[in-house]
Amino acid sequence: MRYFKLLAILAVVGLVAWTATPAEAAFKLSLDDNAGSTLVVADGDAADTDARQGVITVSASLGIWDISITAAFSKPTFGSVSDPKIDIMTGNGQILSSGGGTLTVMATDTDFGPVAEGLTADLLSAGGTAASGASVDVYGYLDTGNVEFGTEFEKPKLLDLGPGAFSGSATAPLPQAIIDGAEPFSMTLVIDITHTAPGLTTLDAKNEMVPEPATCLIWGMLGVIGLAVCKLRRRSG
Repeated sequence: MRYFKLLAILAVVGLVAWTATPAEAAFKLSLDDNAGSTLVVADGDAADTDARQGVITVSASLGIWDISITAAFSKPTFGSVSDPKIDIMTGNGQILSSGGGTLTVMATDTDFGPVAEGLTADLLSAGGTAASGASVDVYGYLDTGNVEFGTEFEKPKLLDLGPGAFSGSATAPLPQAIIDGAEPFSMTLVIDITHTAPGLTTLDAKNEMVPEPATCLIWGMLGVIGLAVCKLRRRSG
């Protein structure tokens, strides 16, 4: 289901890209009510009420959904070409429904890479408060085709968050093609919010690159060992 939905978004974005000027922003936010209504907002569009590059702020109504995204962030405001990050947050806003349904929120950006040395894992994290009976699913994607909303590599995912207050995180090793950095790539963050009845959900979700936990643990252990050796030397002296 998600695969065909993303293919449809890709087709729309591809048509827009073919007719657009070269200066069109690659950072985009998509809202889809899965009932026939879709809104795609590019960084700097008229629907984007934040003038900063790398920040999209939007308020919209789609079917049963009243949506207020305080900000979606990407480079250069949040992260960089070598330190890829995407964040979607309601902040002071909200995602409100008048009935049951699923809203898909996606943010995508292109032209990342090569990644900074030491970044070898993809970290997905999310927190917020889901409406009664609601659930939130979060997905992270990377694509060496460097296309908007590309889904070549599905990395971490967080499923069935909520109802009520929720938080979670997951990591996965980066594909070797991303680490090698031979070609630019895109990053996409996808959030499915499912309400079974009228309700309100708030959230903050991030997709970013970090050192692998095992690597951090090894360096931490080496640091502890180094401190112990220094203390022994001082005592021996």
